[in-house]
Amino acid sequence: MMFLSLTSQPPCEKLGELVQLCGGKVSKTLRQAKICIGKYKGKKQPEIQYLSEKWILDSITQHTICPFENYIFQQ
Repeated sequence: MMFLSLTSQPPCEKLGELVQLCGGKVSKTLRQAKICIGKYKGKKQPEIQYLSEKWILDSITQHTICPFENYIFQQ
């Protein structure tokens, strides 16, 4: 389950459609997610991975879930 930031680029609506078309699940709240996509300005939760939108796009184009390491947001 992943949460898409409202400030994500491409826009979260379009990114959410891509995720769902590929079989992923999108949460409307961060509390229910294990992954946050895009910049998040709130308090960070240690159990959640904060990743760049590029992770989704690369995973789709490569037909595999890419490792998180190269896509982690550094704040």
